[in-house]
Amino acid sequence: MLNSKRSEGSLARAAATAMLMILGIGVGLGIGEGFARLTYNTPWYERLLGEQFAKIHPALNHYGLRDQETSPLKPPDQRRILVLGDSFTYGEGVPDDKAVFPDLLEAGLNRDRPLPGVERYDVLNAGITGSLTRDWLGVWEEVTP
Repeated sequence: MLNSKRSEGSLARAAATAMLMILGIGVGLGIGEGFARLTYNTPWYERLLGEQFAKIHPALNHYGLRDQETSPLKPPDQRRILVLGDSFTYGEGVPDDKAVFPDLLEAGLNRDRPLPGVERYDVLNAGITGSLTRDWLGVWEEVTP
């Protein structure tokens, strides 16, 4: 009987300790959330984008893509490649338009011409900073006829 009372007392203390820990964690998370909401202004990547874009002004075409203007009509001896992606594709932070990988790909293809009968390759940079697949589908639908 004495052993069962000790077990009950230990169990009650353990439950009380667990409840206090859960309450403390909840209060701490609530305070942290409140502080975050008071100090929040914009996501870090949007602030970074704004800072970089203020320094770098890439040329944008009428689609809003970091690329030169492209005619909707494609000559028969030309191949177009649409490169969809995020800030890496866009070339975030890269000041030289010719140093982003879609432009490097275009230069390499036009230099080596891997397919017979193709006189020119036009690689379109459809990179969108901070984007997801649904954003790329929207660009695909807008850019491709």
